[in-house]
Amino acid sequence: MQLSPHFLFNTLNNIAALMDIDVKKAQNGILQISSLLRTILYETKDDMISLKSEVMILEKYIELEKLRFGSNVDCQIEVSLENDQIEIVPLLLMPLVENAVKHGVHPIHPSKIFICIGEKNGLLMCRVENSMFPRKNSPRNVGCIGLSNMQKRLDCFYPNRYKYKIAHEGEMYFSSLEIDLSWERKQKHPDFESRGVF
Repeated sequence: MQLSPHFLFNTLNNIAALMDIDVKKAQNGILQISSLLRTILYETKDDMISLKSEVMILEKYIELEKLRFGSNVDCQIEVSLENDQIEIVPLLLMPLVENAVKHGVHPIHPSKIFICIGEKNGLLMCRVENSMFPRKNSPRNVGCIGLSNMQKRLDCFYPNRYKYKIAHEGEMYFSSLEIDLSWERKQKHPDFESRGVF
């Protein structure tokens, strides 16, 4: 449950480089990283956070990553939450977004990242698609530590209540995660109608 240290290093390096090019943009970057770290510090101190807070952290993270995106990168996020106060384990979705940024952005070639997060009736759906640029001397489908840890956390906190799928199609990489977050409500209200999603 943490941000990748490489993200922090890369962001600070990007801000340092911007100081010679666009001081105002660099100052804005410092404010953004400060806001992100403050949000993570206070919002993730509890075992669970609201889905609204989880999405807010992701949006702040994406805005920071855009500091190093060139004009060739098309990055979009769509969010639709029926109940943004439903709770989730903190930073659970972060590895999906980090992985898309890590492998989906190229300094020269056209790149695409699309993130869609939705929740309805306690069912959370997160779909991420991104262009794929395999790193040298690395298998195309090499797993990341962040994704491995995410799956362990899913198994720990949401056993038998999630579906995680990945796929490749041409030069695009797709990942989808569905989690039944209504289980806690069902425990508090035993007569809560089961939808039989999973």
